[in-house]
Parts: sequence; C-alpha cells; structure tokens
Amino acid sequence: MPIQAVAEGVWTVEHSMNFPGGVHLPARMTVFKLADGDLMLHSPIPIDDTLAAELDALGPVAHVVAPSLLHHLFVAPALERYPQALLTAAPGLAEKRSELPVADVLSDEAPPAWENLIDQVVIRGAPRLNEVVMFHRPSRTLVVTDLVFNVRHPGNWSTGMVLRMMGTHKRLRQSRAWHLYTKDRAQVRASVEKVLSWEFDRVLPGHGEPYEGNAREAMRAAMWVVQ
Repeated sequence: MPIQAVAEGVWTVEHSMNFPGGVHLPARMTVFKLADGDLMLHSPIPIDDTLAAELDALGPVAHVVAPSLLHHLFVAPALERYPQALLTAAPGLAEKRSELPVADVLSDEAPPAWENLIDQVVIRGAPRLNEVVMFHRPSRTLVVTDLVFNVRHPGNWSTGMVLRMMGTHKRLRQSRAWHLYTKDRAQVRASVEKVLSWEFDRVLPGHGEPYEGNAREAMRAAMWVVQ
C-alpha cells in the first residue's frame, strides 16, 4: 500500500501481518516530519525499495521509534536500511531485545528532537506492553499502538472471529486482552486520562482505520479502563 498523507507533516502506511489460522491484521507505521526536516518512523513496518523511495522523497530518516514492547518486529530491518537513524524505544525494550541499539528510552517527556511538536505519555500499569502514546499537536493527531483497535473491514472470517473474541470487531475499542495486560488499573487509568486531556480530533491506531471526528469522546467510550 502506498504511503498516505494524513495532515501536514504526518503520513501513514499499512502492512498486513499474517498469523496462524489465516488471521490477517493490519499494522500501521506513522511518519512524522520534525522541525529540522528529518523524518521519524513510528512503529516501522517492512520497508521495501518502493516505500523507501517514497520516504526518501519526504526527507531523511533520522529516528526510528519502537512505541511498545509488542511493536518492535520490524525495527532491526528499518535500522539496517537507515543505519544513520537513532532508535528510541519503549521502556524495557532494551532488555527484551538486547541486540537492538537503543539510543534513548521513551518517557512522559519528549526528547529534544520532537519536544516542540509531539507530546507523549507512557501507559503505566501494563508492564508487558509499556505502550507510549503520542500526540502530534499541529495536526491534533493521536497515535496509539494497541490501546485501541479500529479494524472496520476484516479481511476474512478468521480475522473477524478473532476480533469478536477481543471485543474489537468493526469498532473503535480497547481489546479484552488489556484485562490480562493490566496489573495496576489505577496507573493505567491515570495514564489514559492524561491522553484524554489532549485536544485531538483524529486517532491513528496501530491496527485498523484512522478515526476522525468526535475522537476524544469516542476514545473515552472505547476504553473499559476509564468506565
């Protein structure tokens, strides 16, 4: 799939991930242009020569971000293609993937490269994920990985069945898997409330279609942890 413009300085592209049983789950990479013109690749997907050419036309790739302990599968190939890029990763990924050259760890404070453009918060209380949510202020765009899904058009019956089991079938919704991931609900709730305090109009989920419109209200309604 070709790269798609979302807003000024924000692009997105999807890749289909294949799982046993014929399950196909869309996975999203978001691309940000930073203030100095460099690009940041958020949750990279496989990058072939065609996609690389599209990225080259946008600017030099200087940063790769692994925003959770689950969204890191294609980080190493991205760094092989862009050896000059610095890897910034979710807390704990350096220990989980010790072979990765983690240059910095994501926290509630954005690093200097994007501190004037993007806010971020670690979803605490779910240590198997340590998801870091980002908010691109100029475009009022929220970028998540697994906090919510929005797969409106599952590709086949197997995928639809899995989405129904997770409670995310054809809707913006937090997966039931978060009941397993959550170890401290109060911490998760506090982190999510910080996310919901941002004035975003658009959500780019790691899995599924972008959501636009009444995004803040829809996000609050989608998450059981704040109900």
